[in-house]
Amino acid sequence: YISDTNNRLQQELILGIGGIRALELMGIAPKIYHFNEGHSALAVIGRLQMFMKDKKFSFSEATALIRASTVFTTHTPVIAGNEHYDTELLASYLKPLLAECHIPFERIAEYGYVDGNKDVFWFPAFAIRFSSHVNAVSKQHAEVSRKMWAGLFPEMTPAEIPIKPVTNGVHTSWISQTFTDMFNRYLGPEYIHFGKREEVWDKIYRIPDEELWDAHRRNKKDMVNFVRRRFARKMVAGGYSQARLLSGKKALNSDYLTIVFARRFAGYKRPTLILKDKERFRRILTNEDKPVQIIFAGKAHPADEASKAMIKEVIDFAREYNVEDRVIFLENYDINVARHLHWGADIWLNNPIERMEASGTSGMKAAMNGVLHLSTLEGWWIEGYNGRNGWAVTAGSLYNRPEMKELADANEIYSLLEHEIADLYYNRNESDIPEAWVRMMKESTHSICRDFNMNRMICDYLNVLYIPSKEQSDLIESNNYRTLKKAVKEEKKVLDNWEAITLKSFSISAEKKDQFTEGEKLQVKCGVDFGTAPSEAFKVELYYIFDEDRNFTILPMALAERSNGFAYFTYPLEIKGYGSQSLNARIKPANEIVADIHPELVKWKD
Repeated sequence: YISDTNNRLQQELILGIGGIRALELMGIAPKIYHFNEGHSALAVIGRLQMFMKDKKFSFSEATALIRASTVFTTHTPVIAGNEHYDTELLASYLKPLLAECHIPFERIAEYGYVDGNKDVFWFPAFAIRFSSHVNAVSKQHAEVSRKMWAGLFPEMTPAEIPIKPVTNGVHTSWISQTFTDMFNRYLGPEYIHFGKREEVWDKIYRIPDEELWDAHRRNKKDMVNFVRRRFARKMVAGGYSQARLLSGKKALNSDYLTIVFARRFAGYKRPTLILKDKERFRRILTNEDKPVQIIFAGKAHPADEASKAMIKEVIDFAREYNVEDRVIFLENYDINVARHLHWGADIWLNNPIERMEASGTSGMKAAMNGVLHLSTLEGWWIEGYNGRNGWAVTAGSLYNRPEMKELADANEIYSLLEHEIADLYYNRNESDIPEAWVRMMKESTHSICRDFNMNRMICDYLNVLYIPSKEQSDLIESNNYRTLKKAVKEEKKVLDNWEAITLKSFSISAEKKDQFTEGEKLQVKCGVDFGTAPSEAFKVELYYIFDEDRNFTILPMALAERSNGFAYFTYPLEIKGYGSQSLNARIKPANEIVADIHPELVKWKD
C-alpha cells in the first residue's frame, strides 16, 4: 500500500476507469463485473462513461444497468479501514471526466457519502450503492457489515440489508506435496474437483494413522530445517558471533509441540496475546516432559508503530527469558515462508479481537495439511469449528472490558496448552503415534477440506451472486431494453408522487388480544392516501416478524377498495411459530427495477 494519498488515488483511477477502458480496447465485454473491495469502485465511472457517452443511455438507465450487473465484495469489518478520500481531492480528478457525460460531480458524490458527511467520499459506499449484489466473506462478517453500512439503507430493517455471506475458501494448491501424494492414493486425484462431496472426503478416515503421522512429521522436519536456514542467514547478516550462529543452527526441535502464529502483524490480531503472562508461557515452553516451541512470522505496516512494537516484544521475550531456541521470529514473511509454516506446524494460533476478523484463511490452509487450529471463535472458525477438529477460545466473550477479555483469552490459551493440547500431543502408543491427536488431524482435514475449499466458494459465488446478477441484467436488457425504458418511465411517476403518499392506518382484526395461537387467522388492513398518485405505481407489503424475532417474511397486501385517492389493502395472515411477534405495513415502488435503483424509497406506518 502506498501511503501517499494522491498517488494511491491515481492508482485506483487507473485500476477502475482504466480497467474498463482496457477491457473495451481488448474487445472483452463482461456480463458481470465483480468489484473486490472498494479499491476498484471507480470502475463505476468508467461504466457510466461507456453507457452514457458511448451508448447514449440516460443516468437512470445507466445506473440500473450497472447495478444489475455488478457484484461487490467487502472484506473490511472496521469502517475506518475502508477506502475513503477527501471529496475535494476526488472532485479534482472526476469533474472533467463526468463533464464529458454531462453529470454534475455533486450528483455522483452523493453515492459516496456516509451519514450525510460531504467532506469524505467512501469507495465501499459508492460501490454498494451501484451494486445490486453485495457479499461479505463469512456469516459473522455479513452481520457486522450489515450493521456497519446500515446508514446506506435507512428504511430497511437490519435483516433485509442486502449484504449476503459467502465464506472464503482456499485452493488445494496449499496442500503440501506430501499430503497431495497421500490424498491421491486414498481419495483419488479427482478430489480437487469435488468441493463438498461427502463421500470423497470421507476417505480421509481410511488413511492409516501411521501414514498420516509420518507425512506430518516429514513436513515438520522440512519446516524446521527451512526455519533454521533462514534464521541462520539472518544471524550472519546481523554479524552475530560464531557461538550464536551455532546455537541458531540448533534452534527448534522437530519432536517438540510446535505452535505457529503467521500473518500480518496488526493490533486487532493480537499477535502477542500469548505473551500476556510471560513467566507462565516460559514455563509452558520449557516443560521438560512436554516441551513447546513457537514460530512467529509476519510484517507490520511501515506506519503502524504499535504493531512494530509487538514484533520487538516477541524478539525481546525470546532473549530476556532465554528461550531463543524455542521462540523464533521469521523476518520477510512471504508466500514461500507461509507454505512451509502451513505445512509443518502442529498448532495454528489465531486470536483476533471479537468481531474484528472478517474471515481469515491461513487456518484453512494449515488445516488442509493436518494442522490443528487454536483460535478465538471469529471469522470462518465460527462456521468451521465442530468441537472435534481443533480448539475454540471463548473465555473473553464473557467480559465487556477489553483488558478483561484479553486476560481471559490468554489464560484460556495457557490452560489449554497446559492441560489438554500438550497432553494430547505427547500421549503416544507403542509405535510412538499420538492416536487421539491423529484422530483430530483427520477430523480437521476432513471438515476443512470439505467445507472451505475453493470449489465450494466459487459455487457459492455462482449461485448466490453471479447467476442472480445475470438474471437481473438479462431482464433489464430484454426486449431491446424496452423493459428498462418502461422502468425509467415508472421511476418518474414514483419520484413525482413519492412525497404526497401517506400510510394513514394499520389494523388487525383482533386489536385487543394479547395472545395468539399458531395457525390462528387474522385480517390485516392498511389505509393509504394516494391523493392523485397512480396507485398501480406502488405496492403495499406486510412485514411480519415471528419466532421470537428470529424470522421474518414479506407478504404482498391486496388492494381491497379505492375511493377518491384513498385505498385500503388487506392480507389474511396466519400466525406462525411462537413467542413475541410484530407486524408493520410499508409502501414501495411496484416496479422491481425502480425499487432496486432506489432502496431508500420505503415508507412505513409510523
